[in-house]
Amino acid sequence: MSFWRDRQFRHFYVFLMGVLAALTVFAAVIWMMYGRLSKEIYLSHNRSVVSSLLEAGVERNVIARAFAADASSPEGEALVEMMGIGEDAETAFLPGIAGMQSKMAVFMTGFVMSLWLVQMAGAGFFFSDREKVYAEAEKMVRKFTEGDFSGNLSYLEEGRLHQLFGSVDHLAKALAAQGEMTGRAKAFLKDTISDISHQLKTPLAALEMYCEIILAEPENTETVIKFTKKASEALIRMEQLILALLKITRLDAGAVIFEKKDHPVVDVVKRGIEELAVRAQREGKEILLSGQDRVSVNCDLQWTGEALGNLVKNALDYTREGAKIEISWEELAGAVRISVIDDGEGIGEEMFHHMFKRFYRVGKGNGIGLGLPLAKSVMEGQGGMLSAHNIPGGGAAFVMTFPIKLKEL
Repeated sequence: MSFWRDRQFRHFYVFLMGVLAALTVFAAVIWMMYGRLSKEIYLSHNRSVVSSLLEAGVERNVIARAFAADASSPEGEALVEMMGIGEDAETAFLPGIAGMQSKMAVFMTGFVMSLWLVQMAGAGFFFSDREKVYAEAEKMVRKFTEGDFSGNLSYLEEGRLHQLFGSVDHLAKALAAQGEMTGRAKAFLKDTISDISHQLKTPLAALEMYCEIILAEPENTETVIKFTKKASEALIRMEQLILALLKITRLDAGAVIFEKKDHPVVDVVKRGIEELAVRAQREGKEILLSGQDRVSVNCDLQWTGEALGNLVKNALDYTREGAKIEISWEELAGAVRISVIDDGEGIGEEMFHHMFKRFYRVGKGNGIGLGLPLAKSVMEGQGGMLSAHNIPGGGAAFVMTFPIKLKEL
């Protein structure tokens, strides 16, 4: 009886039960009235017959025996038929019956009409109240279809109808959230295209200028070699920018499937710095490793190595000659932490809120402003976390935190 949870249905059901109870009471009253009227007719007829017989001189004992008899004779039945009060007699001609029928007809007609009016009024009230609920729901759904999700359907009461309203309301909220997400995605795409256009504008302008210089002095070998080298550097920068954008876009779209396995942290670190060791040596900087070989981490080796490499590259970009960059790792309760620490100038207070934004660069750094956002996306995609803070006395630290994979018991 799930409909019983609906308040309006409960009220209507109680109303119908009341109507049935009234019918039952009415039937009992009719039965009592019928019995009382039948008794009155019977007694009145008996009194009339007895009085008539006494006036005709019939003895009392004869009359008493006649009323006590319970059998009929053919002669008696023939006399009754001859008198017109037998089985074929009209009810209206029977003594007292017509009056009883008239009273019963008036009473039943009044009761049935009253009951019919009450039932129609109750049903009308129920359906009218229901119609208001449907009209309100239709009005709200129409707003939803027009994109207005500010209101909500009433589903705080119990019952199937309000459960349906709740489902529609949840669907509307999901559509609103999806629309908002789509709007943010469009805004993000617009900003990304604007950033890409801005980032490509500089190397493209430089490339165009280099080509014009080369075309203007084709016989000057030194000039041709010099600006050909610059054009090559501009092309490399554009390639790095495009590749980085493709990677971070795939990460944001959830198109990257991380192949997470247990790897020694030292292997992850070596994977991350293998292409940066030569640069560090060329710039007179030193990369130091500190950690136990037995510590392992559950991660995707390729992507995590690239994320770590971006942190080391960022440290190389913002430190002077002779700087030391330390990569340390340790296993804590429930997590493995890898830290990249430099002895540079540290992170400015105003940079903390922007350093993980795309294309954000400090000063005249050599980067394109995508290394840190990419590293953050890689960490979050694997269920980890990337954070940053300053070191007392100077320098910055970027910390990669990996949750330890729980072993099945």
